[in-house]
Amino acid sequence: MNESWREIELVDCTINGNISYGIVQPGQEDSNGIPIIRVNNFDNGSLDIDSILKVNQSIEAKHSKTRLEKGEVLLTLVGSTGQTAIVPNKLKGWNVARAVAVIRVNPEIGAKWINLWLRSNKASQYLDARANTTVQKTLNLKDVKSIPVSIPPETERKNIEHIIFSIEDKIELNRQMNQTLEAMAQALFKSWFVDFDPVLDNALEAGHEIPEALQAMAEKRQLVPDFKKLLHTNTQLAAQFPSDFEFNEVLDKWVPEGWEVKTLESLSPCNKNSWNNKNAPQQVDYVDLSNTKNGDILETTIYNYEEAPSRAKRILKIGDTIFGTVRPGNRSFAYVGIEGLTGSTGFAVLSPLKNEYRSYTYLFTTQEEMIELFAHLADGAAYPAINSSVIAESLIVYSGDELLSKFEKLAGSNISKMISNKRELETLTQLRDRLLPELISGRVRVPADVIVD
Repeated sequence: MNESWREIELVDCTINGNISYGIVQPGQEDSNGIPIIRVNNFDNGSLDIDSILKVNQSIEAKHSKTRLEKGEVLLTLVGSTGQTAIVPNKLKGWNVARAVAVIRVNPEIGAKWINLWLRSNKASQYLDARANTTVQKTLNLKDVKSIPVSIPPETERKNIEHIIFSIEDKIELNRQMNQTLEAMAQALFKSWFVDFDPVLDNALEAGHEIPEALQAMAEKRQLVPDFKKLLHTNTQLAAQFPSDFEFNEVLDKWVPEGWEVKTLESLSPCNKNSWNNKNAPQQVDYVDLSNTKNGDILETTIYNYEEAPSRAKRILKIGDTIFGTVRPGNRSFAYVGIEGLTGSTGFAVLSPLKNEYRSYTYLFTTQEEMIELFAHLADGAAYPAINSSVIAESLIVYSGDELLSKFEKLAGSNISKMISNKRELETLTQLRDRLLPELISGRVRVPADVIVD
């Protein structure tokens, strides 16, 4: 450590020694209550607030000491300990659970530096050595307060913060962009192949009779401005959709006239390619269910084939869709964007017969209605799972290859951009993870005149 850096305890970096844990007994969920942050909301340096517990206001009122303002550093104390995040403005008025510590940092030092320091090897080693692991890993608040924190001179500190948080801002931007791209692709799929919006528009334009069951949807379509309708923005494409509906007894609903009901596996066979002792490579780059979440393959592990887990058998190709059959509600699914991966036999692997089936297969399988259905059909109390055939035999309304080719160009473009963003995100993450320990330890110095705010 450079001699110009000083070292103090974490508690001395706070306002009035203010480090506290949150609500010990949150009680039952209260839909009108105050949201609280729990350990499961931490996600690689940020906070995922899609699933939030709300507690009764009278309970939260007893824990005003940890009521969030903005800019505090949060630290997980139980289970997955040592995770951190800075509280954004939008969480003002929220609170935290017992398993989360709220650290109100002195502005002269700043939340950014404390957030970075708590992610350093020195802080992690210090806490790991003091963690109680009798039941589950737990950190004592007294030990948290005594974490040694090294602080460089202000200019150097701000430069380090600028470098790391600039990278993290780009990482977060990529993530947000991919969420938008996926939402756009899912919205297009729903419009064309679930709600049949272009067919309704064609039928209304032609003055054709709308089935009674679709009258409410037709009325909503009439309220949509013309510039948002395919018929007016791309007449050639709109002409590829029919202008009438027919009742399908198998699905027990109205579908576009001339479209067929098929199984998903007729477009994308399931579990088509697997390794065996005759064709197995020397090494496999293994994808497991636990490292696959919400469309992302978070991590892979390279094994010699003889030493790989027995479930490392599925051959994955670019354009395949993988969906975890064990606890399907856990959302272990992804679109395969790189070659050379091997998946667990816990995945149903859907391999499109043609390129124009790729996006359709992924978006059909991963729409919320299908995820909920697969979760509902899962058997087994302790180990709920579905057979791969449940996914493969799902019924689809097939429009024909010409329209699916058009859909692939549109939705597939979004998916290609997502894959490119993910590769850039991986590169940025590796860069950050290599730079952070070097910068925060002082082994790599940043001259004061390098960064100009």
